[in-house]
Amino acid sequence: MGYDMFIEAVPADEAATVRAAENAFNEAARARDTLDLPPDDAAYMAAQEAVERAFRALREVDVSYFRLNIWGMARYCEVMQQLGMVVSDYELPPFPHEPEGVPDVEIDAYGDRGEATDSPVRPEVVAYWKQLEAHLAWHPDPAFGIALHKFCSNDGWLVTPEEIAAALESYRVHSAEEVKVIVGGDAEELDYWTQWIAYLHRAQHRSGFRVW
Repeated sequence: MGYDMFIEAVPADEAATVRAAENAFNEAARARDTLDLPPDDAAYMAAQEAVERAFRALREVDVSYFRLNIWGMARYCEVMQQLGMVVSDYELPPFPHEPEGVPDVEIDAYGDRGEATDSPVRPEVVAYWKQLEAHLAWHPDPAFGIALHKFCSNDGWLVTPEEIAAALESYRVHSAEEVKVIVGGDAEELDYWTQWIAYLHRAQHRSGFRVW
């Protein structure tokens, strides 16, 4: 359980590299799973090591993805609050209501496929999804940081470039030593935080990122 974050606009070359890495990982996992051997067998352990290498390679190239577990997200929200990168003094508008009399499967199908669907779509379904997308992207205007509610559930919130820019502007007023003290932890934890800041910089110029 945790939070998976995906940048909205992924360059085609990066997407192709990630697909290749995913295929390599899946093939390594398939090869391991076909072995009818105990986990402590040397051949099985070698296959497991290959899976782990393929997974690390996937994570290295998939720079449009970032993950935090529940504890990690809570900690990062605390740190970002101390650094002035998130805002919470606002009232979030309610979610839009689903259109009455429309089966959930029809609403969900349009959400999954959007304008790519060839089937007739009721206007109220299209209107609902436009309202929902606007709600998921909503933030106080002007943006003084990232709206904190977007890090509190897995509803597909869109953290916008405007929010990220404001968050990074607040972050930059702190010295490296201040950040190190606030983030705390060991070198590995500080390195992961540095990766988070790099992720925000990347997402700012790629239409933001979703939180699932």
